[in-house]
Amino acid sequence: MATSEKLLALTLDDGPNPPFTEHFLRVLGRYGVPATFFFIGRNIEMHRATALKVVQSGNEIGNHSYSHERMRWRSFFSLDHEIARTDFLIRSLGYKGPVHFRAPFGEVSGSLGWWLFLRGRQAIGYSFAPNPPDYLRSNPREIAGQFIRESTPGSILLLHDGEGLRVESLEALNEMIPVLQSKGFTFVRLSELLARSKKGGRL
Repeated sequence: MATSEKLLALTLDDGPNPPFTEHFLRVLGRYGVPATFFFIGRNIEMHRATALKVVQSGNEIGNHSYSHERMRWRSFFSLDHEIARTDFLIRSLGYKGPVHFRAPFGEVSGSLGWWLFLRGRQAIGYSFAPNPPDYLRSNPREIAGQFIRESTPGSILLLHDGEGLRVESLEALNEMIPVLQSKGFTFVRLSELLARSKKGGRL
């Protein structure tokens, strides 16, 4: 995102995923950091109690589709089902905030691109994710180091709280937050970062 302020937005994909989502909430609470959790609809159905804890924590919830299948060439009927159903499940939790959408695998071309355009919705990507991805059970110190070195003002950061074991992601988050804060960065909700950006920037 285009901003001169040292702001970062943390996003977490693929939950809810107990007990790891709860562990992430504890780390975020320890440092006073908000995040946007991009939930998969089927996971909300399976782990509703965990999803409710995220709502009660005051963090944002985004839509990461119902099934997390590739969506580039799905029919509009299928896309309506995938996205609207997940919107409904998010609202059924009592969540009142904005519901941003992030496409599975970051693929927004084809029929999904047209669907989003016609419905006036924006796909939220990210500025930086570790390489190799954290979901491949990478070394947590290396993950944290990449975020610390490469985060810049306005970055949207990506980690995963689901699906599967997320020990490395959790350890990396716990290590990188205080270092980034010591460098003068402030973590804000994704909605705040979008609102305070000077212009669209790269999502």
